[in-house]
Amino acid sequence: ELAMDLVRGPVLYKIVLAGRKGTGKTSIFKELQRLKGSDTRTVDNSRRGLRERGIWTAIMNSHGSEVAVELWDTGNMEHSGFQNMRSPVYWHNYRAVILVYDTGDIETLNELRWWILLAKDYANGQNLLFSLWGNHTGNTSNPVDEEDARNFAAKFDIHPSLMFDVTASTGDNLLDSYQRLVNEVHLMNTNQPPRDRAQSSTCIQLGARQSSGWNWCCGST
Repeated sequence: ELAMDLVRGPVLYKIVLAGRKGTGKTSIFKELQRLKGSDTRTVDNSRRGLRERGIWTAIMNSHGSEVAVELWDTGNMEHSGFQNMRSPVYWHNYRAVILVYDTGDIETLNELRWWILLAKDYANGQNLLFSLWGNHTGNTSNPVDEEDARNFAAKFDIHPSLMFDVTASTGDNLLDSYQRLVNEVHLMNTNQPPRDRAQSSTCIQLGARQSSGWNWCCGST
């Protein structure tokens, strides 16, 4: 593991996982670490005063720059109640949310709206990104079809380029999805336009509520 001073090193971005227990968040968290690319270096969090087991910090390349990215897992905090996720530490200074649902249970998709509203409570007026990840768990009890996912994404202004189908149990599409999200976070925070898609309100700036729901926008980015 790499021990380094991130204060004088690469810019640091924080990404958090969100979604109902059992959708595969922790599996995604662990599998991303196992599959990390050869140019990705893990940071020793104990040297930074971070001893939580649900935080993975890595140095990654994004559009020719080195960036440090923290990925936070809920660590089953949501197991005993959604209100337990009202943790200022978990949401502090985050830049993106990976919204995870089970492709075999549409209720896990519908419940993500509450995670979005929770994220809003800790946004502090910052521009943020939401990425929608459908995890194939093998469950087929109440499947989510493509139209369901597209409609949900459209309602909350999640751009199609940040919607991903993944399989945490096998690692399918995990690294590519994560790298693409990191790239978008880096572009947003350096005030550069998105490179692989048309300019769109993928990021959010919260504060104004309209009759149709929250007003999501890209602000100055």
